[in-house]
Amino acid sequence: MRVWSLLPVSLLLACATTPKPHRPMPPPPAFRSSIDAVLAFRGELGLTDDQVLRLQAIDDKLEQDDAAIRAELRPAGKSGDIGSGPASSSPVGTGSPGAPGGAGMGGMGGRGMGGRGGMGRGPAMGAPPRDPDQAARFEAARAKLDDNDTAAFFAAQEVLTEAQKPRAQEIASKYRSDLMDYREAMKQRRE
Repeated sequence: MRVWSLLPVSLLLACATTPKPHRPMPPPPAFRSSIDAVLAFRGELGLTDDQVLRLQAIDDKLEQDDAAIRAELRPAGKSGDIGSGPASSSPVGTGSPGAPGGAGMGGMGGRGMGGRGGMGRGPAMGAPPRDPDQAARFEAARAKLDDNDTAAFFAAQEVLTEAQKPRAQEIASKYRSDLMDYREAMKQRRE
């Protein structure tokens, strides 16, 4: 008799749905741009001091252009980057601690002698707003940031030797893949 009284409870438990497993967010990309990623691997690529300076100049121009795009999206009276999230307070250009070729002298990370300090973020941008008009503007800005990164990387390739280009392209592709994975995770998390 006890078995029969437990049967309805057992059936209810068996039919209950289990919640979706919560996957942890991937970390935001460690670099602010494709060029920043390449610069973190300067030792492995064998970049000369002149190449590093020229690549930094291209990356600085990219950051200025991108800051203007992000500023257009910032609501009036607000400071900080649009889409603030895990990457919004990440140091710019810190690279990853295990990046081959070192990321600067003295373990400081970043680029050049002791790294390039400063706070900011690259085009990772957080999840888009829920408002359809704002979301459309956000996505258009994100596409513009991506286009800027691509154009800057093409300009950066002019600085590289033929021997350096294949590995630099791999590094930039990995950065872009990590960026897309992060954005997709942000999107899924909002849904």
